[in-house]
Amino acid sequence: MSIFRPRWTAGGPFDDTSNVHLNNQQMHDLAKVDDGVEGHHSPETWFFAAERLSSALPTWPWAKFRLAQAHILLEDLDGAVEHFQEAQKLISNADATFEEYFALLKAAVEEENLKAELAWSHPEDDGVIVQHWHPPRDFDAFRHQPSLSVKELLQEWDSYKQELGPDVAAQRYTRLVAVQSSELEDVFALGGESLGRIVRVGFFGHAIDRALKGPPGGIEPIVEILRDFKRCLNYFLESVLPASSISQDDIRFMHRELMKSSRIGFVHTDDDGPIPYLNTIGDYRRRLVIADMNPEDANEDEPPRIVQFARHQEIESHVQTFLEMMGERLSEITLGTGDPAAFALAAWIHYNLAVIHPFTDGNGRLVRIVSSLPLLKAGFPPINIRRYLKTDYLEALHKASCHNLVPEFPELSMIEGCYDSRS
Repeated sequence: MSIFRPRWTAGGPFDDTSNVHLNNQQMHDLAKVDDGVEGHHSPETWFFAAERLSSALPTWPWAKFRLAQAHILLEDLDGAVEHFQEAQKLISNADATFEEYFALLKAAVEEENLKAELAWSHPEDDGVIVQHWHPPRDFDAFRHQPSLSVKELLQEWDSYKQELGPDVAAQRYTRLVAVQSSELEDVFALGGESLGRIVRVGFFGHAIDRALKGPPGGIEPIVEILRDFKRCLNYFLESVLPASSISQDDIRFMHRELMKSSRIGFVHTDDDGPIPYLNTIGDYRRRLVIADMNPEDANEDEPPRIVQFARHQEIESHVQTFLEMMGERLSEITLGTGDPAAFALAAWIHYNLAVIHPFTDGNGRLVRIVSSLPLLKAGFPPINIRRYLKTDYLEALHKASCHNLVPEFPELSMIEGCYDSRS
Protein backbone atom coordinates (compact mmCIF):
# COMPACT_ATOMS: atom_id res chain seq x y z
CA MET A 1 0.00 0.00 0.00
CA SER A 2 1.46 3.38 -1.02
CA ILE A 3 1.28 6.10 1.61
CA PHE A 4 0.78 8.57 -1.25
CA ARG A 5 -2.56 6.90 -2.12
CA PRO A 6 -4.83 7.26 0.94
CA ARG A 7 -7.52 4.63 1.41
CA TRP A 8 -10.92 5.21 2.99
CA THR A 9 -14.45 3.82 2.75
CA ALA A 10 -16.12 5.00 -0.44
CA GLY A 11 -19.39 6.75 0.37
CA GLY A 12 -18.40 6.92 4.04
CA PRO A 13 -18.10 9.95 6.35
CA PHE A 14 -15.10 11.39 4.49
CA ASP A 15 -17.15 11.49 1.27
CA ASP A 16 -20.23 13.14 2.78
CA THR A 17 -21.12 16.42 1.07
CA SER A 18 -24.71 16.60 2.35
CA ASN A 19 -25.89 19.23 4.82
CA VAL A 20 -23.17 21.62 3.66
CA HIS A 21 -24.26 24.97 2.24
CA LEU A 22 -21.80 26.32 -0.31
CA ASN A 23 -21.69 29.60 -2.20
CA ASN A 24 -20.81 29.76 -5.88
CA GLN A 25 -17.07 30.09 -5.30
CA GLN A 26 -17.10 27.17 -2.88
CA MET A 27 -19.06 25.04 -5.35
CA HIS A 28 -16.39 25.83 -7.93
CA ASP A 29 -13.65 24.90 -5.44
CA LEU A 30 -15.40 21.63 -4.56
CA ALA A 31 -15.59 20.65 -8.23
CA LYS A 32 -11.94 21.56 -8.73
CA VAL A 33 -10.80 19.49 -5.75
CA ASP A 34 -13.01 16.56 -6.67
CA ASP A 35 -11.72 16.60 -10.23
CA GLY A 36 -8.13 16.86 -8.98
CA VAL A 37 -8.44 13.92 -6.60
CA GLU A 38 -10.45 11.66 -8.90
CA GLY A 39 -8.40 12.54 -11.99
CA HIS A 40 -5.05 12.23 -10.18
CA HIS A 41 -4.14 15.72 -11.33
CA SER A 42 -1.00 17.42 -10.06
CA PRO A 43 -1.76 18.68 -6.53
CA GLU A 44 -0.64 22.28 -7.12
CA THR A 45 -3.68 22.67 -9.41
CA TRP A 46 -6.19 22.06 -6.60
CA PHE A 47 -4.33 22.57 -3.30
CA PHE A 48 -5.45 26.18 -2.78
CA ALA A 49 -9.09 25.31 -3.51
CA ALA A 50 -8.93 22.58 -0.84
CA GLU A 51 -7.30 25.00 1.58
CA ARG A 52 -9.99 27.63 1.03
CA LEU A 53 -12.76 25.09 1.67
CA SER A 54 -11.08 23.75 4.80
CA SER A 55 -10.57 27.27 6.14
CA ALA A 56 -14.12 28.45 5.38
CA LEU A 57 -15.76 25.22 6.63
CA PRO A 58 -13.51 23.97 9.46
CA THR A 59 -16.00 21.35 10.71
CA TRP A 60 -16.47 19.66 7.33
CA PRO A 61 -14.58 16.32 7.24
CA TRP A 62 -14.64 16.15 3.41
CA ALA A 63 -12.64 19.37 3.03
CA LYS A 64 -10.17 18.61 5.81
CA PHE A 65 -9.55 15.13 4.40
CA ARG A 66 -8.90 16.42 0.86
CA LEU A 67 -6.54 19.06 2.19
CA ALA A 68 -4.59 16.30 3.94
CA GLN A 69 -4.41 14.42 0.63
CA ALA A 70 -2.94 17.50 -1.05
CA HIS A 71 -0.31 17.82 1.69
CA ILE A 72 0.75 14.22 1.12
CA LEU A 73 1.12 14.70 -2.63
CA LEU A 74 3.13 17.88 -1.99
CA GLU A 75 5.63 15.97 0.16
CA ASP A 76 4.45 17.49 3.46
CA LEU A 77 3.82 14.33 5.44
CA ASP A 78 3.80 16.11 8.81
CA GLY A 79 1.11 18.49 7.62
CA ALA A 80 -0.87 15.59 6.17
CA VAL A 81 -0.84 13.75 9.50
CA GLU A 82 -2.09 16.86 11.30
CA HIS A 83 -4.97 17.41 8.87
CA PHE A 84 -5.95 13.73 8.85
CA GLN A 85 -6.07 13.79 12.64
CA GLU A 86 -8.32 16.85 12.53
CA ALA A 87 -10.56 15.12 9.98
CA GLN A 88 -10.79 12.06 12.25
CA LYS A 89 -12.07 14.20 15.11
CA LEU A 90 -14.88 15.52 12.93
CA ILE A 91 -16.54 12.15 12.25
CA SER A 92 -18.66 10.25 14.77
CA ASN A 93 -17.82 6.70 13.66
CA ALA A 94 -14.31 5.53 12.81
CA ASP A 95 -13.53 4.49 9.24
CA ALA A 96 -11.73 1.12 9.55
CA THR A 97 -10.25 1.28 6.04
CA PHE A 98 -8.77 4.69 6.71
CA GLU A 99 -7.56 3.69 10.19
CA GLU A 100 -5.48 0.91 8.62
CA TYR A 101 -3.99 3.30 6.08
CA PHE A 102 -3.36 6.02 8.68
CA ALA A 103 -1.42 3.64 10.91
CA LEU A 104 0.87 2.88 7.96
CA LEU A 105 1.28 6.59 7.19
CA LYS A 106 2.29 7.43 10.77
CA ALA A 107 4.74 4.52 10.78
CA ALA A 108 6.23 5.77 7.49
CA VAL A 109 6.62 9.28 8.92
CA GLU A 110 8.38 7.88 11.96
CA GLU A 111 10.67 5.87 9.71
CA GLU A 112 11.45 8.99 7.66
CA ASN A 113 12.31 10.87 10.84
CA LEU A 114 14.68 8.10 11.92
CA LYS A 115 16.35 8.10 8.49
CA ALA A 116 16.77 11.88 8.66
CA GLU A 117 18.30 11.58 12.13
CA LEU A 118 20.73 8.96 10.87
CA ALA A 119 21.64 11.00 7.76
CA TRP A 120 22.21 14.06 9.96
CA SER A 121 24.73 12.28 12.18
CA HIS A 122 26.01 9.62 9.73
CA PRO A 123 25.71 10.94 6.15
CA GLU A 124 24.91 8.57 3.30
CA ASP A 125 27.20 7.80 0.33
CA ASP A 126 30.32 8.03 2.52
CA GLY A 127 29.59 11.69 3.15
CA VAL A 128 31.93 13.62 5.41
CA ILE A 129 30.63 16.16 7.93
CA VAL A 130 32.82 19.19 7.26
CA GLN A 131 30.75 21.57 9.37
CA HIS A 132 29.24 20.22 12.57
CA TRP A 133 26.26 22.00 14.06
CA HIS A 134 27.14 24.43 16.83
CA PRO A 135 24.74 26.76 18.68
CA PRO A 136 25.01 30.53 18.09
CA ARG A 137 28.28 32.11 19.20
CA ASP A 138 28.97 35.66 20.29
CA PHE A 139 30.85 38.09 18.08
CA ASP A 140 33.94 37.99 20.30
CA ALA A 141 34.32 34.25 19.64
CA PHE A 142 35.28 35.01 16.02
CA ARG A 143 38.45 36.36 14.48
CA HIS A 144 37.75 39.48 12.47
CA GLN A 145 39.53 42.55 11.17
CA PRO A 146 38.53 45.93 9.74
CA SER A 147 37.46 45.86 6.12
CA LEU A 148 40.02 47.11 3.57
CA SER A 149 37.56 48.19 0.86
CA VAL A 150 35.25 50.41 2.88
CA LYS A 151 36.35 53.73 1.40
CA GLU A 152 36.11 52.45 -2.17
CA LEU A 153 32.65 51.02 -1.64
CA LEU A 154 31.30 54.07 0.16
CA GLN A 155 32.67 56.41 -2.52
CA GLU A 156 31.11 54.29 -5.25
CA TRP A 157 27.78 54.14 -3.43
CA ASP A 158 27.77 57.91 -2.81
CA SER A 159 28.69 58.55 -6.45
CA TYR A 160 25.85 56.30 -7.57
CA LYS A 161 23.34 58.14 -5.36
CA GLN A 162 24.56 61.55 -6.54
CA GLU A 163 24.25 60.50 -10.17
CA LEU A 164 20.70 59.13 -9.96
CA GLY A 165 19.40 60.74 -6.79
CA PRO A 166 19.05 58.81 -3.49
CA ASP A 167 15.53 57.51 -4.11
CA VAL A 168 16.13 56.26 -7.66
CA ALA A 169 19.46 54.74 -6.63
CA ALA A 170 17.81 52.87 -3.74
CA GLN A 171 14.98 51.62 -5.98
CA ARG A 172 17.36 50.37 -8.64
CA TYR A 173 19.67 48.69 -6.17
CA THR A 174 16.69 46.98 -4.49
CA ARG A 175 15.62 45.59 -7.87
CA LEU A 176 19.15 44.41 -8.57
CA VAL A 177 19.38 42.63 -5.21
CA ALA A 178 15.96 41.02 -5.69
CA VAL A 179 17.08 39.47 -8.98
CA GLN A 180 20.60 38.46 -8.03
CA SER A 181 19.77 37.16 -4.55
CA SER A 182 17.12 34.92 -6.15
CA GLU A 183 19.44 33.78 -8.95
CA LEU A 184 22.09 32.93 -6.36
CA GLU A 185 19.64 30.39 -4.89
CA ASP A 186 18.64 29.03 -8.34
CA VAL A 187 15.07 30.23 -7.88
CA PHE A 188 15.22 31.34 -11.51
CA ALA A 189 17.75 32.47 -14.11
CA LEU A 190 17.24 35.37 -16.51
CA GLY A 191 18.97 36.04 -19.82
CA GLY A 192 19.32 38.65 -22.51
CA GLU A 193 18.66 42.23 -21.40
CA SER A 194 16.44 41.20 -18.48
CA LEU A 195 18.60 42.45 -15.61
CA GLY A 196 19.12 45.95 -17.01
CA ARG A 197 15.45 46.30 -17.94
CA ILE A 198 14.20 45.20 -14.52
CA VAL A 199 16.63 47.51 -12.74
CA ARG A 200 15.46 50.50 -14.82
CA VAL A 201 11.76 49.75 -15.23
CA GLY A 202 10.73 47.60 -12.26
CA PHE A 203 9.08 44.22 -11.70
CA PHE A 204 6.95 43.88 -14.82
CA GLY A 205 6.62 40.99 -17.25
CA HIS A 206 7.62 43.07 -20.27
CA ALA A 207 10.95 43.88 -18.58
CA ILE A 208 12.01 40.23 -18.72
CA ASP A 209 13.73 39.57 -22.02
CA ARG A 210 14.28 35.85 -21.52
CA ALA A 211 13.79 33.36 -18.67
CA LEU A 212 16.37 30.58 -18.79
CA LYS A 213 15.02 28.78 -15.74
CA GLY A 214 12.18 29.26 -13.31
CA PRO A 215 8.95 27.91 -11.86
CA PRO A 216 6.25 26.56 -14.20
CA GLY A 217 3.98 29.23 -15.57
CA GLY A 218 6.47 31.35 -17.46
CA ILE A 219 7.40 34.92 -16.64
CA GLU A 220 4.53 35.95 -14.35
CA PRO A 221 5.56 33.71 -11.40
CA ILE A 222 9.06 35.22 -11.59
CA VAL A 223 7.58 38.73 -11.42
CA GLU A 224 5.57 37.73 -8.33
CA ILE A 225 8.68 36.29 -6.65
CA LEU A 226 10.50 39.58 -7.24
CA ARG A 227 7.60 41.60 -5.83
CA ASP A 228 7.56 39.36 -2.76
CA PHE A 229 11.25 40.08 -2.22
CA LYS A 230 10.58 43.81 -2.46
CA ARG A 231 7.76 43.64 0.13
CA CYS A 232 10.01 41.70 2.50
CA LEU A 233 12.88 44.17 2.11
CA ASN A 234 10.54 47.17 2.46
CA TYR A 235 9.21 45.81 5.75
CA PHE A 236 12.78 45.37 6.95
CA LEU A 237 13.73 48.93 5.96
CA GLU A 238 10.59 50.54 7.37
CA SER A 239 10.08 48.53 10.58
CA VAL A 240 13.28 46.74 11.61
CA LEU A 241 15.99 49.21 10.59
CA PRO A 242 14.59 52.22 12.53
CA ALA A 243 14.30 50.07 15.67
CA SER A 244 17.79 48.55 15.22
CA SER A 245 16.40 45.27 16.55
CA ILE A 246 14.48 42.30 15.23
CA SER A 247 12.14 39.78 16.84
CA GLN A 248 11.05 36.25 15.96
CA ASP A 249 7.71 37.70 14.88
CA ASP A 250 9.62 39.95 12.46
CA ILE A 251 11.58 36.97 11.12
CA ARG A 252 8.42 34.93 10.55
CA PHE A 253 6.54 37.84 8.99
CA MET A 254 9.40 38.63 6.63
CA HIS A 255 9.57 34.99 5.57
CA ARG A 256 5.83 34.99 4.92
CA GLU A 257 6.19 38.09 2.72
CA LEU A 258 9.26 36.72 0.93
CA MET A 259 7.63 33.37 0.12
CA LYS A 260 4.03 34.48 -0.44
CA SER A 261 4.04 33.43 -4.10
CA SER A 262 6.26 30.40 -3.47
CA ARG A 263 4.12 28.28 -1.18
CA ILE A 264 4.45 25.56 -3.76
CA GLY A 265 8.04 25.09 -4.87
CA PHE A 266 9.41 22.87 -7.59
CA VAL A 267 12.36 20.52 -7.79
CA HIS A 268 13.61 20.42 -11.36
CA THR A 269 14.67 17.01 -12.66
CA ASP A 270 15.89 15.96 -16.07
CA ASP A 271 13.71 12.85 -16.22
CA ASP A 272 10.35 13.76 -14.71
CA GLY A 273 10.12 17.52 -15.10
CA PRO A 274 9.34 19.84 -12.16
CA ILE A 275 8.13 18.05 -9.02
CA PRO A 276 5.97 20.19 -6.69
CA TYR A 277 6.45 20.40 -2.93
CA LEU A 278 4.84 22.51 -0.21
CA ASN A 279 6.70 25.30 1.56
CA THR A 280 5.57 26.09 5.10
CA ILE A 281 5.87 29.87 4.98
CA GLY A 282 6.21 31.91 8.15
CA ASP A 283 6.73 28.76 10.23
CA TYR A 284 9.98 27.09 11.17
CA ARG A 285 10.82 23.80 9.46
CA ARG A 286 9.74 20.52 11.03
CA ARG A 287 12.45 18.20 9.77
CA LEU A 288 16.19 17.68 10.21
CA VAL A 289 18.12 18.95 7.20
CA ILE A 290 21.68 18.92 5.92
CA ALA A 291 23.41 20.45 2.89
CA ASP A 292 26.14 19.27 0.54
CA MET A 293 28.92 21.83 0.03
CA ASN A 294 30.23 20.16 -3.12
CA PRO A 295 29.80 22.37 -6.21
CA GLU A 296 27.41 21.31 -8.98
CA ASP A 297 30.30 20.27 -11.22
CA ALA A 298 32.00 18.11 -8.57
CA ASN A 299 33.26 14.68 -9.59
CA GLU A 300 30.61 12.00 -9.06
CA ASP A 301 33.11 9.93 -7.09
CA GLU A 302 33.78 12.75 -4.65
CA PRO A 303 32.03 12.08 -1.32
CA PRO A 304 29.45 14.64 -0.16
CA ARG A 305 30.79 17.40 2.11
CA ILE A 306 28.00 17.75 4.63
CA VAL A 307 26.93 20.80 6.64
CA GLN A 308 24.71 20.18 9.66
CA PHE A 309 21.97 22.66 10.52
CA ALA A 310 20.11 23.06 13.81
CA ARG A 311 17.73 20.34 14.95
CA HIS A 312 14.22 21.43 14.09
CA GLN A 313 12.95 20.95 17.65
CA GLU A 314 15.46 23.57 18.87
CA ILE A 315 15.12 26.22 16.16
CA GLU A 316 12.91 28.62 18.11
CA SER A 317 15.24 28.51 21.11
CA HIS A 318 18.38 29.07 19.02
CA VAL A 319 16.82 31.91 17.02
CA GLN A 320 15.76 33.64 20.23
CA THR A 321 19.21 33.22 21.77
CA PHE A 322 20.91 34.68 18.73
CA LEU A 323 18.49 37.60 18.31
CA GLU A 324 19.17 38.55 21.92
CA MET A 325 22.94 38.35 21.26
CA MET A 326 22.49 40.43 18.12
CA GLY A 327 20.39 43.06 19.91
CA GLU A 328 22.92 43.41 22.71
CA ARG A 329 25.85 43.68 20.30
CA LEU A 330 24.21 46.29 18.07
CA SER A 331 23.09 48.34 21.08
CA GLU A 332 26.68 48.47 22.33
CA ILE A 333 28.14 49.68 19.04
CA THR A 334 27.42 53.01 17.41
CA LEU A 335 28.01 52.52 13.72
CA GLY A 336 29.06 55.76 12.09
CA THR A 337 29.06 56.39 8.36
CA GLY A 338 31.53 54.07 6.67
CA ASP A 339 32.34 52.18 9.88
CA PRO A 340 34.56 49.21 8.81
CA ALA A 341 33.14 47.10 11.66
CA ALA A 342 29.82 46.87 9.81
CA PHE A 343 31.00 44.13 7.46
CA ALA A 344 32.33 41.87 10.19
CA LEU A 345 29.08 42.29 12.12
CA ALA A 346 27.08 41.47 8.98
CA ALA A 347 29.18 38.33 8.42
CA TRP A 348 28.64 37.30 12.05
CA ILE A 349 24.85 37.73 11.79
CA HIS A 350 24.78 35.94 8.45
CA TYR A 351 26.74 32.92 9.64
CA ASN A 352 24.78 32.34 12.84
CA LEU A 353 21.35 32.58 11.19
CA ALA A 354 22.45 30.56 8.16
CA VAL A 355 23.58 27.58 10.24
CA ILE A 356 20.34 27.60 12.23
CA HIS A 357 18.58 27.40 8.83
CA PRO A 358 15.17 28.06 10.35
CA PHE A 359 12.89 27.54 7.34
CA THR A 360 12.25 24.89 4.71
CA ASP A 361 13.11 27.28 1.88
CA GLY A 362 14.04 30.93 1.44
CA ASN A 363 16.73 30.95 4.15
CA GLY A 364 19.51 32.44 2.03
CA ARG A 365 17.50 35.39 0.73
CA LEU A 366 16.05 36.15 4.17
CA VAL A 367 19.37 35.85 6.00
CA ARG A 368 21.09 38.22 3.57
CA ILE A 369 18.41 40.83 4.20
CA VAL A 370 18.58 40.49 7.99
CA SER A 371 22.39 40.55 8.07
CA SER A 372 22.34 43.83 6.13
CA LEU A 373 21.21 45.65 9.30
CA PRO A 374 24.68 46.86 10.43
CA LEU A 375 25.60 47.78 6.85
CA LEU A 376 22.53 49.95 6.38
CA LYS A 377 23.15 51.63 9.73
CA ALA A 378 26.67 52.49 8.52
CA GLY A 379 25.46 53.99 5.24
CA PHE A 380 26.12 51.03 2.93
CA PRO A 381 23.63 49.29 0.63
CA PRO A 382 22.17 45.84 1.49
CA ILE A 383 24.19 42.69 0.93
CA ASN A 384 24.19 41.42 -2.64
CA ILE A 385 26.10 38.28 -3.63
CA ARG A 386 26.40 37.65 -7.36
CA ARG A 387 25.96 34.12 -8.64
CA TYR A 388 29.49 33.72 -9.99
CA LEU A 389 30.75 34.20 -6.40
CA LYS A 390 28.59 31.39 -5.02
CA THR A 391 31.48 28.98 -4.39
CA ASP A 392 33.50 31.71 -2.63
CA TYR A 393 30.39 32.67 -0.68
CA LEU A 394 29.82 29.13 0.60
CA GLU A 395 33.50 28.71 1.43
CA ALA A 396 33.42 31.97 3.40
CA LEU A 397 30.49 30.65 5.42
CA HIS A 398 32.48 27.48 6.04
CA LYS A 399 35.47 29.53 7.23
CA ALA A 400 33.17 31.28 9.69
CA SER A 401 32.48 27.88 11.27
CA CYS A 402 36.20 27.93 12.18
CA HIS A 403 35.69 31.30 13.92
CA ASN A 404 37.04 33.30 10.98
CA LEU A 405 34.80 36.04 9.55
CA VAL A 406 35.61 36.89 5.93
CA PRO A 407 33.90 40.12 4.79
CA GLU A 408 35.68 40.76 1.49
CA PHE A 409 33.44 38.89 -0.96
CA PRO A 410 30.24 40.90 -0.39
CA GLU A 411 32.14 44.17 -0.78
CA LEU A 412 33.38 43.24 -4.25
CA SER A 413 29.95 42.07 -5.32
CA MET A 414 28.24 45.20 -3.99
CA ILE A 415 30.66 47.52 -5.79
CA GLU A 416 30.04 45.70 -9.07
CA GLY A 417 26.34 45.83 -8.32
CA CYS A 418 26.41 49.62 -8.26
CA TYR A 419 27.89 49.62 -11.77
CA ASP A 420 25.35 47.06 -13.01
CA SER A 421 22.36 48.96 -11.69
CA ARG A 422 23.25 52.02 -13.77
CA SER A 423 22.49 50.07 -16.96
